[in-house]
Amino acid sequence: MKFNKLFACIGVASAILMSQVATASPIDKEADAPADGKALVYVVHADRFDAGNSIALVINGNYMGHMSAGSYAKKEVEPGKVELLSRGENMSTLDFVAKPNETYYVKKVVRPGDFQSRSYLMMADESEVNIAQTKISKGRLVSSDS
Repeated sequence: MKFNKLFACIGVASAILMSQVATASPIDKEADAPADGKALVYVVHADRFDAGNSIALVINGNYMGHMSAGSYAKKEVEPGKVELLSRGENMSTLDFVAKPNETYYVKKVVRPGDFQSRSYLMMADESEVNIAQTKISKGRLVSSDS
């Protein structure tokens, strides 16, 4: 019987949390617009998990910093090929072609490894962009040279 009450409390707490995430306002569209002719890349570590260690991020060969839970990085890039690298216990890469005047959101997912956290980079789909924007507005900027 105690477990049923516990699960009910967890369910209510989850519903409240999800409603706050869904209604949180995204970042100002002008604030996330790239300079004319450039592209803007956000990498968002939205997970709460990072096992107490941070994971290095490299964009187009430039070290951007070590990301931990709740942090993000942003970089303006020239249109064309963008190479992202995240290095923890593993090495995760994501390559894509950036178009001028576009903003890209990349999510960094972190999972436990044997000795250190493992990192995975992937493009945020449309349903995740608003969540990424909310995390950016509340998150910790690791690096920006835009």
